[in-house]
Amino acid sequence: MNKGLILSTILLGSSSPLALAQTCDVEIKGEVPAHISLDKLFVSVYQRDIPVSAHQFSVCATKKDLNVTGQHNPNNKVYLVDKSTDTPLYLYSSLVFVQTKHIELDSISTLANYACDSRCGYYSHQRIQDDAALISLAQQYSQIDATAKAERSAFTLKHQAALSQLYTKVADIKALDANRMTEINNPDLWVDPYSGAGLFFESKANLQSTAFMEGIGDNIRNIMNQNPDLKPLVTPHKKDLRVIAEGRLSWEQKGEAIDALAAQFKTYNQPKLDEIIKILKDSYQNASPIFQDYLSNKDKTPFAALNQADSTFELVLANWTLAAYSHSKDKPKFSALFSERFKQERLPIQDKELDSALSRLITLPNHLGQQKLADGYKNIQIEFKDRLSPSNERYDFKDDLQSLSFIYEQGAWRLDNLSQVPMNHYEL
Repeated sequence: MNKGLILSTILLGSSSPLALAQTCDVEIKGEVPAHISLDKLFVSVYQRDIPVSAHQFSVCATKKDLNVTGQHNPNNKVYLVDKSTDTPLYLYSSLVFVQTKHIELDSISTLANYACDSRCGYYSHQRIQDDAALISLAQQYSQIDATAKAERSAFTLKHQAALSQLYTKVADIKALDANRMTEINNPDLWVDPYSGAGLFFESKANLQSTAFMEGIGDNIRNIMNQNPDLKPLVTPHKKDLRVIAEGRLSWEQKGEAIDALAAQFKTYNQPKLDEIIKILKDSYQNASPIFQDYLSNKDKTPFAALNQADSTFELVLANWTLAAYSHSKDKPKFSALFSERFKQERLPIQDKELDSALSRLITLPNHLGQQKLADGYKNIQIEFKDRLSPSNERYDFKDDLQSLSFIYEQGAWRLDNLSQVPMNHYEL
């Protein structure tokens, strides 16, 4: 639907499937029980109520009308509601996600809400709705009069345990072992879910400057202390040495400043000054390739959980996000989680959308675990179970929320590419 258009009610059969596809972000369908009056009956979404004018109905909603944020489990709902009395009567409901294109408001969608209990993403929600046990319960639920709120509540309360178990009814879900729990048991560990992930990488300038200063060490000071006669020659150039040591110059300017100082020292014809220049030049030259080493993944496989080539996509995603979250403050280890291509092409991260996407990916265990990383680790596997065929080389995942690529490189699974829709993508 073109942005800015209002929601429109479409009677079933009044529009062709092609027309629906061209005008709907999300099609919402359902069947109103025969004894329910259509007077003041609505499909209720975030922004407005859409009148229902047929017992078999189909209405259209835009992303903006639904206000679904760009998250894995935004927990937005749509309802079929009767407002003919002072107290609205909610007949059916359904969760809605960024990936949602069609919604069937019925007993199945309503009971799926109880099974999900704020845990579901799009794929676990779909799986639960297709579960034979849920369908069986929904058939019983549909026999209860839609206006009998007390009976409906009693039914869901009676079957709440069985409904809750539907979420975790997935085989081969790995739990965190004791060592990994110790690794992430840090009360100060926190990552901004919206931005700032780019700061977890080392900058080229900082790496080179740090390596340069480490190369100099106390060597120049020791030469000066051992040769007091150098002081009158070096003192006039104290400012030049300070400028070279400080980080205000670009790397190229630093090299030029060293060459200029070397030319000055040469005029004194003092071998000990040549030693000082050699220390500066050697430190400069040795620091130059430091960033290239940072971009390389050779011999960098610090995460045992990611070293297994034949891991499933959901386990790679769970292990990678947990490793990124728990090592976000350890820049060398954090860097090893990314492919060489990613680091060479995307660093430094100046793209706000990329920074936001990476921030949200890193915080996925915290988000899906509702602040409990161990639960998030399991819930990631539940959500993405069997979404991709097993591989020992590469995984490429893409849907309407995000795009992810992992590559097995230099003995470990590493992130090769990613993107996510903006949080308020419906406003674009």
